[in-house]
Order: sequence, then structure tokens, then C-alpha cells
Amino acid sequence: MNYSLYHKSMRLFIEAPVLKAIWMALVYFCNQHGTCWPPIVARNPEKLSLSSVTGLSPRVISKWLKHLAEIGAIQRQQNKHGSIYRLNFAALQESYAPAPASDSCEVARESTNNSILPLETDAGGEVDRLFLLIGEQRALDLLDVRSAKNVPNTSGSISALVDAFEAHVQIGTNVEALADKCIRQGWSSPNMPRIVPPHRNAAGSVAGRTIGSKAPVKSNRIGQYLARVELHDTEWSREVREYLQTQFPKNVTDLTVVFQQADLGLKILCASPVQCSWLQSADLDIRRVLAAEGKNFDWLTVDVLPAAKR
Repeated sequence: MNYSLYHKSMRLFIEAPVLKAIWMALVYFCNQHGTCWPPIVARNPEKLSLSSVTGLSPRVISKWLKHLAEIGAIQRQQNKHGSIYRLNFAALQESYAPAPASDSCEVARESTNNSILPLETDAGGEVDRLFLLIGEQRALDLLDVRSAKNVPNTSGSISALVDAFEAHVQIGTNVEALADKCIRQGWSSPNMPRIVPPHRNAAGSVAGRTIGSKAPVKSNRIGQYLARVELHDTEWSREVREYLQTQFPKNVTDLTVVFQQADLGLKILCASPVQCSWLQSADLDIRRVLAAEGKNFDWLTVDVLPAAKR
């Protein structure tokens, strides 16, 4: 590690914490000439990478690396082994010079280059609501992630983000932990929890169920999927599913997937046929992340769950 560059970087104030984390990770990998070549994601789970060091998703890291290149803080070259980065601390320091004193922190944030968060002038009230829900620092980190993904931080979009967190509060979700997960995974917002329309049981009483979904779905189809899953689901299957949900995008492994052990292999049964093609293509990735947790499988198959008996 280049200790001179490390100490100078530690003293430099960068308002965007995600950017500071990525820059410090680059410094960690740097040699004495200010050059490094860390992978964004390592093929070997035991090898360090920008993603493993920062805890950020590859998409978020790529967006901020592009920003660093645009301001001249890094020069990136490609070779057959990957990317080589040459760090330019002077360019970073020039772009993130201390902001002038101001009576309003909001005015200072908008009037300096320290922040690249595009906030609409009428979004202040919604941002305050977000601060109250998940805390100021988490809110700023999440807005950083949204900016890196080119999600507009307008009053309407932030209001929708607040509504999603408030909906999770109503069903008892720990929204601070949920916000942390969004930041780690590079998600612009959590799923909006939806209530499947209630149905009547044999006794005539109404029963309902909460699920996570971004888009409206047909309640009859969801009911059929859940019925299939409940017939085959086990505690081990739920444990594997919850772990993979932290490793892959949230729209991939959801409540309609069942995992079963079969000798030296793993069977994945999907209630929704749409999921089968992605899971088959992600065979090696799924086995790799499970191997990191001590669950080793020689092969993997994907099939559709049989329909529930009526």
C-alpha cells in the first residue's frame, strides 16, 4: 500500500461516503507508483476485490469509477487481465476542495462540488422525512447510490422512496436495516410491500398475506405460486433462499423458489417458469456463493414446481 497517498486521502474530506470508500479501497491496493489493478468482483471468493473491501455492489462501484475518471482522479487502462488504475490525488483534491462557510448546510451542499447529488429545490421536505425515518447519514448514503444509478432525486421520486419505507414500518420491518441493505446491494429503493387481496377460509373469516413486489401482480397467480411453495418448502430451503437474496438482485430469488438437496447436487424448483432461465444461466454463480458458506454442490438443476392439488 502507498502510505503517503493513504495518509493524504484520509485527511481529505469527501461529502459522498460511497465515493470516499471506493477511493480508499483503490488506495489500499495501490503500489508506490500510485498504480493498482484490483478486480471489481473476484472470481475466487477468497481473493480481495473492490466489492468485497467496500461492501458495495459492482454496479455502484462502476458508476463511481466512471465519475473518478471524468474528474481526472483516475486514469484507467485495459489489458488482457483487467483494468489498471493510475491514481491522481491532486485532481481529486481539486474537485473536492473544502466548501465555503454557509449559514445553511443545504445551500452549502448545492453550491459546492463536494456533492454530486442532484436534488430538486422543492425536495427538501421529502428529504427531511427520509432523515426522520432512516437517519441522516443513511439517507445521504442512499441518495448517493441513487445518484450513481442516475435515478433523479426529485421531490416526487424521494416521496415514493419515503412511502416505501413507511409501508415497511407499518408491517414491522426494521427500516434502518433495510436501508443498510439497499446501500450495500446498490438498490435505489426497497420493494414496496403489497397485500395480497384477502380470501375467505372454510370458517368464513378473512385472511391476508404480505409479500414483497415492485409491480402489481394477479392475486390468483400469486396464491397458486405460494400454495406450490408451501407444499415443498423446508427450513433448509428457507435458509438458502434468504442467503441468496442477500447475494443476488432482489427480483431473482423470491418467495416462489424452493431449494432441495439431492446427493451431491442441488435442485431448484420454481413456481414461476419465468425464473427458470435466469437460474439455469446463473448455475456457477449460485454454487460459488453457496460454497463460500460451506454448502458445496457438484451440479445444479432447475425445474418447475408441480401444481398444488385441489
